[in-house]
Amino acid sequence: MMGLFTANCIGHIGSQVTLGQANGTDFCKFSVAISAGRHDDDAVTWIQATAWGGLAKLCEQYATKGAAVAVNGAVRQSNWKTKSGESRQNIEMTIRDFRILDRPTGAELAIDELPFK
Repeated sequence: MMGLFTANCIGHIGSQVTLGQANGTDFCKFSVAISAGRHDDDAVTWIQATAWGGLAKLCEQYATKGAAVAVNGAVRQSNWKTKSGESRQNIEMTIRDFRILDRPTGAELAIDELPFK
């Protein structure tokens, strides 16, 4: 039986989104920083996120470094040792759902611009 590990994560985009193509399909990659707490000394977990197809184009268009995001997708973790014997790990997520949590700059409406009064 095949298993699947999925996760929901909320964090901040830690790198510029890079767009590419593989076998004619668009993809984009970026990192997401997830902090467990509210203090500067809390550990940060980094996820290397990849989106494919139309979602990749949306991520490229709207995702900016530093933006708060919610991502959902399949997760894979790899572990290895460096030549000097240090343990390393990498967490990768293939995104299935992506939400920008920040309000876009300039999104504040003046009272006169509201569609109702």
